[in-house]
Amino acid sequence: MRKIASPARLAVLLTVMLPTFGLAMPPAARAFDFFDGRVQVHGFVEQQIRGIARDFSLHDNLDLTQWYNILNVETDVNAAPNGWGPFDLIHGYTRVELRYDCIWTRGCGMFPQVDVYGNRAETFPQRYSDGHHTGLTGAVFTGDTRRLMNIPVDELGFPFKDFPVPNQRLPGFLWQVPRVDTLFGVPGSDGKLGTADDPAFFTFASFVKPGHEYRFGFREV
Repeated sequence: MRKIASPARLAVLLTVMLPTFGLAMPPAARAFDFFDGRVQVHGFVEQQIRGIARDFSLHDNLDLTQWYNILNVETDVNAAPNGWGPFDLIHGYTRVELRYDCIWTRGCGMFPQVDVYGNRAETFPQRYSDGHHTGLTGAVFTGDTRRLMNIPVDELGFPFKDFPVPNQRLPGFLWQVPRVDTLFGVPGSDGKLGTADDPAFFTFASFVKPGHEYRFGFREV
């Protein structure tokens, strides 16, 4: 059953969102006229700001998901209002729209905390990384409920189930994926886990190459 947001949480969310709605309301439209009204230039400048929070709650922070800066220019040209030759009317229309979303570049360089998206993303929202071990071995509860995304490769085994795991918002590695993590629990000839001669590290070398590792999000469902 999905948890319904409390009235207090909805009130906080509306308090945050209403100013955004107010900013989105455009002023009265006006146009620039040239050549006795035969050329009209319309347009607008707009910002679209959106955020997202899990279950309408701010306990996991409100992440900025869109900060569109929009420039729209529209031109109406009535080249021959009284007609020309066999044509009763010659009319042209052009529309140019430019958009840029500041979430890809740390709030256009103004807000370093906007770091969920883009090539320099550093924060992984908790709603995408709250997965953890079930604590079950088969149908028997054995107690390993650690969060998946921060378990070191040499502490994947059950004997480390009570070791503390940092609650950082980081995407996980391949060796932290359930059912795959057991493959990384077998050491190589040097007897140490996490080295290049481990069977799993050798087999999945292209997925775990330092600096180019595949990363995963783990969600509790």
